Amino acid sequence: MAVTHTGELRYCRWALENRSNYNIKNTDARKFFQIHMADIRKNMLAGQRHADCANCYMQDKNGKISGRQLQLNKIGVNSNQWQSSLRSSPWFEYFKSDITEVRHIPVDWQIYLGNYCNSACIFCHPEASSRLANEWHKLGFINEIPIADWSDDPNNLEQIIDMICSSDQLQYVHLIGGETLILPAFESFLKQLVLKGHPENIILGFTTNLTVWSDKLFNLLTKFKQIHVNISVECFDPLNDYLRWPSRIDQVKSVALQLVDASRTHGWYLVVRTTPTILSLPRLLSVYDWAWQHNTPVESCNFLSWPSHLRMSVLPKSMREPILKSVQAWIDCHNIDNDVATEPTINARHFDRVKLVILQDLQAYLRYLITEPETSESLPTLVEFLKKLEKNRHNSILDYLPDYESLLRANGY
Repeated sequence: MAVTHTGELRYCRWALENRSNYNIKNTDARKFFQIHMADIRKNMLAGQRHADCANCYMQDKNGKISGRQLQLNKIGVNSNQWQSSLRSSPWFEYFKSDITEVRHIPVDWQIYLGNYCNSACIFCHPEASSRLANEWHKLGFINEIPIADWSDDPNNLEQIIDMICSSDQLQYVHLIGGETLILPAFESFLKQLVLKGHPENIILGFTTNLTVWSDKLFNLLTKFKQIHVNISVECFDPLNDYLRWPSRIDQVKSVALQLVDASRTHGWYLVVRTTPTILSLPRLLSVYDWAWQHNTPVESCNFLSWPSHLRMSVLPKSMREPILKSVQAWIDCHNIDNDVATEPTINARHFDRVKLVILQDLQAYLRYLITEPETSESLPTLVEFLKKLEKNRHNSILDYLPDYESLLRANGY
């Protein structure tokens, strides 16, 4: 289950495309899960696909480890051995029970604490970044600045924390922003979980943009059973400064290494989260080089769909060829055991399978670039978008990505 930046209640952390009619401010989260989600469960058990699940099915199609597959793995269900693994799942009795009278509560949460953020990533949206929201409002991209963080109200925060702490089967809580480490609610959330719950039994995750380090927060994190650290970066190259403006690559690299050391010291699970776009593709391999060097998996949960002018598919087929060749060469060079050709690894959290996860993640992007139809008609829209941002930010994509000069000039840059 998910709580979005604005407090909306959603039935899945990856089903974030469509609006929900339910909000933490006016709906009891327990009732939402137990009552309002009944029709969704009924339809799924009847074999119906939901439009909100399109991102996961797109990943499945391209051999990427989808959020759907990750959740199935958690309950012991293998999509390739559906019937037998379902019957042996410890959750089988729940699926057989009357889904209109569910009494249990969620055991896996993704909670967006708000949009307070110190970055304005080029592919982000105003509800996820206060800095981007202010900029977009100034530029006329949006008419209104999104509402303040729902987590600013202690009553809202207490409702979710009490519900989490009342679960005797809690598996995972992932906290995200905005920039999580600067959100006031992040520290409050951690302290309340320590005070009210049993942190030694809780697996806690959070995502950070590698611009902040806090000894106080990291000391608090050591009280939990396990920590999953998700680091957001588009490339270990100065281009990252443009894409995740106004970050600085030297600081990003420094904080990343601090988190590598902290994770090794405390046994935390560290993973790289990247969101490939048409702009990051030429420097994408720098992410996989870094991950391979530091034995850290690369794991993202969708192919970018919005904004459409930043999709990887916008890159013309003719310009994909050199990227395809370099990616394939990288895979061939690192795939010394020929493991990447096997079926996708479902459990990406095994430390001894990190290298395979890295290879398979990159191969999924390779497959996408080979098979996804070209949408280069969006290039003029991309150029207009970049020009408006750059006028405010006083930078230029050509200083970071001269590879694209001819392409962008031909489309009005």
